[in-house]
Amino acid sequence: MLGLSSKGSGCGPHNLVPSGAIRLLHESYYELQHPPLISSSRVKAKWQRPPLGFMKINLGGPCRAATGIGGIGIVAHDHEGTFPACCSGVSNLLHAKLLPLKEGLLFAQRWPNVQRLIEA
Repeated sequence: MLGLSSKGSGCGPHNLVPSGAIRLLHESYYELQHPPLISSSRVKAKWQRPPLGFMKINLGGPCRAATGIGGIGIVAHDHEGTFPACCSGVSNLLHAKLLPLKEGLLFAQRWPNVQRLIEA
């Protein structure tokens, strides 16, 4: 999880975005070049509401390696659990891995006066 804040200065959370994005690019590129021999199992995780005053943006990029087709999904929730916005799309394997991060960061700009949490 990467917490982003529209407030602050110096070495705050806003400096984590470029390094986090670059790390994700490297990991995704490696995964595409070295696919797993055994399919990974899904881990069940319970969604939790963000703290008061935060907007949580959940994003994902599921894909099927056999077909090379994937999709993206992005949903925003406030601290009450309601969602003011969402979006989705279909893409190829590479985009399904990288596009959610890009779109999630652009999506987060809709709420410049609210602290945001982005989960992938």
